[in-house]
Amino acid sequence: MTEYQIKLRILIFQITIIFVFLVFIAQLIRLQVFEGGKYRQLADRNRFQTVEIDAPRGIIYDRNGNLLVRNRPIFDVAIVPAYLPEDTTARAEVFAKLANLLRLPITNSGVRNIPDHNAYFRSFLHHEYTRLPGRQVRNTRSRKLSGAPKGIQDAVENAPPFAPYQPVIVATDISAEDAATIEQNRLNFPGVFIQTASKREYLTGALTADVLGYVGPIPPSQTDRYPALKYNPNDDVGLIGVESSFEDMLHGSKGEELVEVDVTGRKIKTIGTTREAQPGNNLTLTIDVDLQQFVTDALQTAIDDSPGQSGSALVLNAQTGEILAMVSLPTYDNNLFAEGISAR
Repeated sequence: MTEYQIKLRILIFQITIIFVFLVFIAQLIRLQVFEGGKYRQLADRNRFQTVEIDAPRGIIYDRNGNLLVRNRPIFDVAIVPAYLPEDTTARAEVFAKLANLLRLPITNSGVRNIPDHNAYFRSFLHHEYTRLPGRQVRNTRSRKLSGAPKGIQDAVENAPPFAPYQPVIVATDISAEDAATIEQNRLNFPGVFIQTASKREYLTGALTADVLGYVGPIPPSQTDRYPALKYNPNDDVGLIGVESSFEDMLHGSKGEELVEVDVTGRKIKTIGTTREAQPGNNLTLTIDVDLQQFVTDALQTAIDDSPGQSGSALVLNAQTGEILAMVSLPTYDNNLFAEGISAR
């Protein structure tokens, strides 16, 4: 090989190195200068999330300040589709583990509820009733309610595809033990989150059910009545009684906060509040709950003397027109509607 050939090869090698180096520089300029804003926006979208701040519903008192309705804190299980594994098998494993823990169906297409094989994942339903002077009040201990009626996988797959970061509620009011299990094993449940919420509790139960009514999910035929700026599809609304008549007053306005999340989508810290939550207004009724109990007992006695009959009674203040007691028998326990009645 001549000296000229050696120099030529060295020159070609140098030109090649310079060309590759220039390509890298051009690519770096494109990514950081021309498309830098785009990728920063994508990175911030993964790092920062806007989440809702729950607004408590207003509570209700009788004319003497006795508490009739309150909000009981609960744990809900939500899935954010954007944070689920992209691999189909890994995603199916998450659904299976969650279904086993919560004893919920994965899908309603012929798949039965997964049996509870581990006592550690077991939750109990227990109600303790205590008698207070003049009325019956129920204190609720740990309970577990039915989750997604269509199955966990169905609920996620039927979520709007244009809102992958919108949480999908798949189980509500789970036990504190199950909530702790999910939080302690968060790496095994990517995309699964525990949310704190509240559920309506009617302390006087059937005694004031006809007056207070109850709350429940937004009826599909009435979605136009509940604007998206104030409500979301998972909200409970008043369906009958005082809860419905004073819905605008009792329902608060949710807030929003900007949070930083980790790679699994878990909240690390709050960056700031973009909109303050506005709790619902409290109500004081003209009803006297002790008089309501007296009228109920008297009306029930009269009905017992005439089997198969029903009756109603209304007590008014003749001077002001205020309703002091309003009774209709037979009645119902509005807590059953507020908690959700299973079709099974």
